[in-house]
Amino acid sequence: MIVGKEIDINKEITLGSLDLKINSVNITSFNVGNSGMEFVKGTDTVRTTISNTDIHLSVDAEATSKIPIPLEITDVYISGASLQLDLATTTDNQVNWQLVESSILSFKDINVTCAEKVWQKAFDTLKPEIIATSNYLLKFAEGVVSGAVDAFNYELAHQTDDTFVFDIAGIPLNLTMTKYPELNSTE
Repeated sequence: MIVGKEIDINKEITLGSLDLKINSVNITSFNVGNSGMEFVKGTDTVRTTISNTDIHLSVDAEATSKIPIPLEITDVYISGASLQLDLATTTDNQVNWQLVESSILSFKDINVTCAEKVWQKAFDTLKPEIIATSNYLLKFAEGVVSGAVDAFNYELAHQTDDTFVFDIAGIPLNLTMTKYPELNSTE
């Protein structure tokens, strides 16, 4: 469903003396090795896993720096990408509840293809540092997910009578619950 989709990014990033402009990314291939959703044994936690995923992206990106050779990135190939997302609910009074989340994002390898041979050699040489930096950014992404859950939990803790009222086809629908939602395994 996502293969062949082009995502317009139009983002400029400055890294030291390097100005990087990412115009667009096209998802050329997306292969999931394994995926699943299950209860973690002995808990009320639902674990979603996607592992051994390979993603090939055609990239329209260019960079300029003090070095007079332009940098044009044409392809990025990520292999062995994995996601583990654990979700559970918790409550003290069986009415007010919070979402508990834990996520792990990682990948095994990344290959960047450049139009210029001198830049390709530089990327190949710096590959361990690129992987380390990318994994650091994935840890940052885990923090973003955690922050979004914290913001959701804040809204839950400060809900009003209108927090869960949604307008659907012109009719207000109140989705407020009288009891907290339970993720409940039958084991």
